Amino acid sequence: MRTLTSLLLILAGSYCLYQFTVRTTLPEERSKTIDYKARPAVSDLGENYPVNALLATGALWGILLGLFLALTTAPKFQPAGDGALYQKRRKGGAIARIFLLNAALAGTFIDLAYVGVAYTPSGPEEAVTRYVGLFFGVAALQLAIGLLLLILALCEKPKGKLSLILGILLYLTAVGTWILTYLWGKQG
Repeated sequence: MRTLTSLLLILAGSYCLYQFTVRTTLPEERSKTIDYKARPAVSDLGENYPVNALLATGALWGILLGLFLALTTAPKFQPAGDGALYQKRRKGGAIARIFLLNAALAGTFIDLAYVGVAYTPSGPEEAVTRYVGLFFGVAALQLAIGLLLLILALCEKPKGKLSLILGILLYLTAVGTWILTYLWGKQG
């Protein structure tokens, strides 16, 4: 089942990446009248704000989660002394892994809000403000939940040290970006 899920996630991520690149390339009639400048498609994240940013995010999450599931699907047989196929053992760091995933999602939502504040053209301000506020609010909620998860992960035994360290780095980066987005949003 994990193999099928990873395949579906990779296909969905590839489709989102295809849609993102198609939407950010110049149409044929405009490309004949404008001098073409080679630039990455990421520079157009703010043009069609919520659609382009969500497609790029969906592509990134779909492909990365699909690859993660595909690489971790092998069954792990552990010989046990009593003849059982699997040895029941609690793997440490479950809360730390949830904290890591929450920090990555909080960073994703705050990056979506940051793109709306920093890179959106100045014309459609009212329509963009609604989406920036939504992404900003979801990121604030996830950062608050992340603080609780951090406290629980620090008290957990056995600790998942790698997940905890990566989660703390992502969490601090998301908090810094949240503060920067808040300050830039107040100026605009």
